[in-house]
Amino acid sequence: MRTLKRLSKKAAEFCELCGYDPAKVRENMKGEAFSIERLETIDEIEKYSADRSYPYYIFNPFNFTIEKEYSPREKSHKEVAENPLKE
Repeated sequence: MRTLKRLSKKAAEFCELCGYDPAKVRENMKGEAFSIERLETIDEIEKYSADRSYPYYIFNPFNFTIEKEYSPREKSHKEVAENPLKE
């Protein structure tokens, strides 16, 4: 594992796909209690059940809020999954 010092484009894309706000992630990366780890070996990827295309693990022991906030008009991916036919 390697700790990222800066959020790369691919790591930012990973955050977007997971429903996290890259700006909040960047802000929390400045502290010591939050980090994004890049998984380097296949064993690490399997241990953390990560995707090989996006081999990242978010270390967030204090549960900082990093979720993306949606405007009232937007629906989160969770709301769409729960009610796929409602608009």
